[in-house]
Amino acid sequence: MGLLALRSICRDPTVRQLTLPVLNQFFGPSAYPSLFAFPGCTTSNNRQATQAPGLLNCTALGAEVQTCQASGRRVLLSVKGSGASTVSGALDFGAPNATAWTGYSANGSAPADGVFFPNLFDSRHVPSAFALTLFSLFGEGRTERADLRPLGPDTPASDGIDWITRPLGEEVVVDGFDVQVPAEWKGTYQESQFNALVTRLGELNDEAWTESGATKGGVNDLGADGKGVVFQGWLRKRSVQRVVVVGGFDVLVE
Repeated sequence: MGLLALRSICRDPTVRQLTLPVLNQFFGPSAYPSLFAFPGCTTSNNRQATQAPGLLNCTALGAEVQTCQASGRRVLLSVKGSGASTVSGALDFGAPNATAWTGYSANGSAPADGVFFPNLFDSRHVPSAFALTLFSLFGEGRTERADLRPLGPDTPASDGIDWITRPLGEEVVVDGFDVQVPAEWKGTYQESQFNALVTRLGELNDEAWTESGATKGGVNDLGADGKGVVFQGWLRKRSVQRVVVVGGFDVLVE
């Protein structure tokens, strides 16, 4: 039912853009992002479970994304920051002079007692690196962080053709990112870090568009229809948006 609901949204003539809430943790198991079990996402295979268990295989969802894009809709990935309550209300969280958060292990990536780093930034979880990771996994990036695209079959084909190195599928590219930040971070260190994330994602989109020859179907164009976009806003729907529930998840459409 979930993917059928998504398909119905994409067939709605009033819809021009939708934002998928697929991304769960910015820094999940083994410091890779983790995804929600959105419709069309299946559990990791053995190798994925070892290397990046949070990055589910979402190729069925990816096929729907491509179909939606082919019908003229733009599909964005939601990138939602954590609220201050996840760090005990510390509004100076992550700042150089702030008290270090103790919810993760000393190496800054491994979880301590099952607690993962919140969807925020500090000196060891920087927005520029996260932007590269997102762009490599979901945007048009191919070489930025090749090591952060680990999805693949347990036994790869000898010619490598059967490798699936991106969660939505190797040829599936979202049309951009919708960065949503809780309003309590206004005027704080986190606001500056999310601004840096948005800036870097925009730069990567611009670079990919230039490298593709600035034409749809150009060299290195993986299929996104037009130049990628990056929206940023405080955590609320834009006035033009409405919510449609797909498989228990809120999809923003406009």
